[in-house]
Amino acid sequence: MTAARALFLSALFVCPSIVFAQAWVPEKGEGTETFSFQHNFVKDHLGSGGERVDRGHIRSFVLFQDLEYGITDKLALDVSLPFVLSKYNGSRPHQLPVDNGNYHGNFQDVRFNLRYNLRARPLMITPFVGLGVPSNDYIYFAHSAAGTAQREYVVGSSFGRSFESVLSHPAYMQGLYAFLTPQEIMGIRTYRSRMDWDLGYFPTRRITLRAVGSLQIGHSGYQVGNLSTDLGDFPHRVPTDIKWRHHDQTSRISYLNVGGGANFQVTNSWSTFLLLTTTVWGRNGHALSLGEVFGVSWTFRTRWAKPRLVVQSPQRSEPATKAPVHVH
Repeated sequence: MTAARALFLSALFVCPSIVFAQAWVPEKGEGTETFSFQHNFVKDHLGSGGERVDRGHIRSFVLFQDLEYGITDKLALDVSLPFVLSKYNGSRPHQLPVDNGNYHGNFQDVRFNLRYNLRARPLMITPFVGLGVPSNDYIYFAHSAAGTAQREYVVGSSFGRSFESVLSHPAYMQGLYAFLTPQEIMGIRTYRSRMDWDLGYFPTRRITLRAVGSLQIGHSGYQVGNLSTDLGDFPHRVPTDIKWRHHDQTSRISYLNVGGGANFQVTNSWSTFLLLTTTVWGRNGHALSLGEVFGVSWTFRTRWAKPRLVVQSPQRSEPATKAPVHVH
């Protein structure tokens, strides 16, 4: 793998929390292991009309592990498991001792994605299916909960294209559409659509500048109301009310997160990255004031990988696309 190609691929494989199913797949026997550290700070809760109300602050630190591996030249498997350390500071805790102002940590959900590359040029098209399963019986009724403790089924497709022959410096764009179906809770399934995008530009062989975003639209579920003037579908907001205890699992949550950052290719196999994100719009959930992600990514080869080709063009600065045989 050339340095330029490694730079291009590493830019795509990082930060799975924002782009969780890539358009490009690794070749058979090759893979990428990514370790990232994410800091999230939430100051406001979001009402059904998008209004923001301070109901206490949530700070989370997430250690994220993601493994991607090429089963064939077209089929790839992704496996990830985050560890969440979070705390809530405010006057309206959901459940004690979880929301007592101290940090509490737990593993969240194991996620599996299978991606199959249908087409390589000029546009990458890679459908995928995914499954998320809670790794343990963690507490879900808390501001600082690790997650919602629900199984989740995902189906969708990723799209991507590189522009090494169009611009003076290499660039790429990719996006995805996913339809998410969570486990039914109290007769409610909060069906959601999610659209992610990632735009990258290479000013040098080792640096990638990125613009990223994620839009989720909730299609079903309960409304939390205006927060300041009405209580929406949750009129009894006490821990003993079973409907309120499941509100994070049954609310119709929508949001738009945007951000940007950069990747730096250290060697052909190792790269680092930094991304910053924030919520610019949302309903029935939490507004991310600032999300910071830093991590490292390592590409590797196993004995099942194809022999490497010797490339005699060290002056090449544009990223290489996958071979034409690739028709996430």
